[in-house]
Amino acid sequence: MDQVQDTNQRELYQLSTVLDFPEFVKQASQPTTSDVAGLPSRAFADQTNRRFPFHDRANTWLSMAYFSKCAGDYSAQDRAVVARNLATAAHMWKIDLPTMRPMEKQASTGIRIQYRIGDQTHDEATVTTADELLKVAQDAIDSPQRYPWQMRRDVCRQALNAAPVLKAQFSAPMHVLLEKGAGNGVGALDDALEAIQQRQSVVRNSRPELIEPLEHLKGHCKTAARRGLLSGDMLDKTAGMLDAVDRLVGAHKKYSPGFQPPERKLYGTTMSQVDGFNKQAVQIPSGQLVPRDLLCTEGTRRYIGIFLGQKCASVEEVPEVVCRMDTRTSQLVYNHLQETA
Repeated sequence: MDQVQDTNQRELYQLSTVLDFPEFVKQASQPTTSDVAGLPSRAFADQTNRRFPFHDRANTWLSMAYFSKCAGDYSAQDRAVVARNLATAAHMWKIDLPTMRPMEKQASTGIRIQYRIGDQTHDEATVTTADELLKVAQDAIDSPQRYPWQMRRDVCRQALNAAPVLKAQFSAPMHVLLEKGAGNGVGALDDALEAIQQRQSVVRNSRPELIEPLEHLKGHCKTAARRGLLSGDMLDKTAGMLDAVDRLVGAHKKYSPGFQPPERKLYGTTMSQVDGFNKQAVQIPSGQLVPRDLLCTEGTRRYIGIFLGQKCASVEEVPEVVCRMDTRTSQLVYNHLQETA
């Protein structure tokens, strides 16, 4: 995971709790897959997987921060290579390594759950046991009527960021609901359009002036969708607007299985579920995620050897070879896989 893959900014939020972000990083925008698609592999600290870009000053700092937190899947040898490349880039850009702030001992001293919107804190709850955190988390999930989207999203994120000993009472289904409540996921365009359409039906008679803004939201979702999916950032904006509409017309008091809070409808797949998929997938330089077993076939090996001139001694080497390709060539591989699937 790096800043490009962290589309819903879950890891970024966690890093912000332990790092002091310099001003030049705060002012920079988070890079997307399309932003880095044209970069050469040498612009990444991990050239094989095209992770941790250091093509500019802000991304170099972010890559060092993400690497310090998300390098657990690297072997000692690979970790050393990436770390060395990041250190070289930091020297070139004349930036210091991110410095960790001392963390609270959550398990022994507890944590403060803040109920806030933006920079304004409206209430706090001190949590010292797993049972107390369970109650706070359950309240955030079960009470969308009480808390605006930003507030309940932030409470869910704080609950997920708590020490493992405090999260001991979270069941697997509850963890999924917390991730949706925290905005940690992706969703289908069709689900978003359906959720917007429901609000248009609700406001048609009481607040018809809201129809047009909701129609514009549909257009933004269609433009932002990639292969029928919406990123965490777009879903967050959509959830915020739908929540505001619900509260404006009192529809938030009427949530039901057929008319759900925005996050329940929008976030169809949580990031934990996506992470499970990513372990079985490879992100190729053209930006797409491709199932590893689809790459590791004799047919793919022959195609890249005969038509692209890239030799592989075995099918197991195909993912590594494809990840070293430039964007255009890897797109040809993806097109071939689509045609033969």
